[in-house]
Amino acid sequence: SWAVAPSLSGIHCAGLQPQDFTVLASNHASMVWSPFSNLLLYGKTADVKAAKAAGVAIGIGSDWAPSGSKNLLGELKVAKWVSDSAGGIFTDAELVAMATTTAVKILGWDTQLGSLEPGKRSDLLVVRGAAGDPYAQLIAATEAKVDLVVINGTPRYGDPNLVKAIGGSGEAANIAGRPRTLNLAQPEEDPVMQGITYAG
Repeated sequence: SWAVAPSLSGIHCAGLQPQDFTVLASNHASMVWSPFSNLLLYGKTADVKAAKAAGVAIGIGSDWAPSGSKNLLGELKVAKWVSDSAGGIFTDAELVAMATTTAVKILGWDTQLGSLEPGKRSDLLVVRGAAGDPYAQLIAATEAKVDLVVINGTPRYGDPNLVKAIGGSGEAANIAGRPRTLNLAQPEEDPVMQGITYAG
């Protein structure tokens, strides 16, 4: 009883049965799903259909570099494939929530970030494209379509014109065949890191 508590977030949960997810949900515990890593390492992933039916809060993560996706955009694509292959377990909006609002609720950080609201840290990802469902657009996006990344209100990466338009600056780079600006400066950074650039 002391172990399965609201503070528990089970990683992977690939070995859990439907009744186990009921136990997690009844104790307000949660899980982090890493489908790509699970499929590569174990040949299967967690029974997220049972987890959802039980009411378990599910976040999504890319596990680690040797066996996981290199970022959440990749992991979202695998999660969508798993969901669609099982008859459509999750909507696109639910999948995106796993990487944003649901994930921060699991961590207990939802008063500070995870959604664009007054008083919260303004983290923002802008991907190219204005047609169709925005959640589907995000899941389908590749790194080449990421036009702007803002972290806590500071433009950190993106199309030079967009970065400049919101008062940002930084190092010029060419990423995925497109000009980009990288803003790596941090006033309180470790002195060892000062002066290190993307170029070298």
